[in-house]
Amino acid sequence: MIFQAYFSFLKKISFTALMTVLSLSMGIAVAQAQPLVVTNPNDDGSVGTLRYMVQEANGLSGPNTINFDVEDPIVLDGSLGPIYITDDLEIIGPDLGPAKKIAIQVTGQASRIFISTSDSNVLIQNLSFTSPVIAGQGEGCLYLVGGSLTIRDSEFTECQCLNANGGALSVINAPLSIERSQFVANSSERDDGLASRGGAIFFNSTTAAELSISQSFFSVNEASANLNNSNVSLGGAVYFSSDGSLEINESIFINNATRNEGEAGSSSRGGSLYTNGPTSVDQSAFIQNLANQRNGYPAYGGAIHADIDPDETLSVTNTSFVGNTANNSLAGTSAWGGAIRAAGGLSVTLSNLSLINNQADYGGALYITDSLEVNLQHLSLEGNEAAFHGTDLVSNVPFSLQNSLLAGRGSGDNAWEACYLNGGLTLNDNFNLGGNAIADAWLLGSLGCVPDENNEVLNDFILENELEPLTYETITIGYIPSAESRLIDRGIPIEGLLTDALGNPRVLGLEALTSDHKPDTGWAERLRCGDGHLVNTAILDQSVEECDDGNLTDGDGCDSQCKIEPENTNNTIANIDGDDLPPANIADPSGDSNSQSSGGCSLQSQSSTPSLALSFFFLLSLGLAFVVRKIRQA
Repeated sequence: MIFQAYFSFLKKISFTALMTVLSLSMGIAVAQAQPLVVTNPNDDGSVGTLRYMVQEANGLSGPNTINFDVEDPIVLDGSLGPIYITDDLEIIGPDLGPAKKIAIQVTGQASRIFISTSDSNVLIQNLSFTSPVIAGQGEGCLYLVGGSLTIRDSEFTECQCLNANGGALSVINAPLSIERSQFVANSSERDDGLASRGGAIFFNSTTAAELSISQSFFSVNEASANLNNSNVSLGGAVYFSSDGSLEINESIFINNATRNEGEAGSSSRGGSLYTNGPTSVDQSAFIQNLANQRNGYPAYGGAIHADIDPDETLSVTNTSFVGNTANNSLAGTSAWGGAIRAAGGLSVTLSNLSLINNQADYGGALYITDSLEVNLQHLSLEGNEAAFHGTDLVSNVPFSLQNSLLAGRGSGDNAWEACYLNGGLTLNDNFNLGGNAIADAWLLGSLGCVPDENNEVLNDFILENELEPLTYETITIGYIPSAESRLIDRGIPIEGLLTDALGNPRVLGLEALTSDHKPDTGWAERLRCGDGHLVNTAILDQSVEECDDGNLTDGDGCDSQCKIEPENTNNTIANIDGDDLPPANIADPSGDSNSQSSGGCSLQSQSSTPSLALSFFFLLSLGLAFVVRKIRQA
């Protein structure tokens, strides 16, 4: 699993060692950093306890490292308060085997575990944290101001704060990097009338600090406000506000939520992520997240709410949004963007996305407003619902929509148009449309409109037979066109989009100009026998290809079924690699190489996709999230 897969790094010369060498050369004595090892799981202040070792590190010059020679959980006495870090420090847990880490937890009285306000650079690795609410109080797990924080291969479970922000992590004016870590059932709860921000992570910077999240998992985290005059609830899992960048890669967000019971002026935004800064999301999945608002006031973005400044950008690529919801418990008319609500920004780019079964009042999947430039490319929207308008999309600004499937809904109480344009927009308002497939109606305000010949309106019943069953090939989830689908070769080449959401190559450049092949409409290409691209998955309705030379001709290395031809055919050497010289090989026209793909038989593998380990972990996470949700509801 990904959380036991570690990268190998070059060992660095420590600052202390370097200073020692320099000092000795100058005749100055400098004390070596002492080894710091936790040997006592208690919290009585004695030698060997975690609290004692951090205090020792604070008194030593230069960066220090704390290791562990215990396996039992470390239980901190909340009445003693948090452990303060005042110098650069690495706290690294031992490798205890798969899915096992030293647990650090608080008991007796609510308290944060670590606090650093001294511009310290802190690394937390291979540890597990929990700090539950005790007697109606809660302060979360880690709090850091200034310096930097790196979280690696760690877990945060049931870190809860009451009338504070960031159940697991609260980071202010400092860069934060999160790698291969889990955040489960953390929460930020307010009953004091102020905003609840970041169920798991609160990140706020006036210094353009950056937040990076990679190969991590967020489930059942929640930001809630429970007082009638409460303010907003922002970011069920992550709250981000900075002029620096937010980057999320290969991560999963499932069953996170924002909830708000406030009156006028209150709102619930970003069931999993609220962002107020430049944001990039790639190769990730957002599943069954919720932005819930009572009393009929607004709910924005079931999965993501992006509220970005005019000079900032939002980019979401190669990602799936499944079953996310923005709603009002009183069935109001102001729940916008079941998957994403994007407001403002210099540009909004959404490409290679699968958006399935998302729900809202307006914009079942997407709601876009006040953005200067909007590019929607290779989207697949299927099964989304809107109670009022825009089953798939609502926008009050012109946009570029290319090579996208907007399936809409064909029947039922919530059968509305696939796309709804607000503010009196018409197709003459700088829209760029091409290569799309749009089911149901296309509505412009109160006026109906049929797209031009490049944007065919498809019948829903026929469309259902043109998609393969839902595939979980990677953490990106969606439908692939069936063998006879009209989505195949329907698109137009888009420069820069070299691959689909699964990493398969798009048909671009000279190939698109000189052959019958074009990019497929939607988030994923259907790789076919004879198209020159190797299919190495059995999910489709065809066998795994052993080779693909770009045609269905026998006798040239690949047969008409895209299988490697036998070495001998009719007592002659088969032209396996596109030449007529032995030895027979499968890749290179020179006849002596098996490692290139320039010959008659292309054996290149698919482009890189999220790791299979992450895919497997995602499937396990579905069950985990369900169990945790049931426990919390009990």
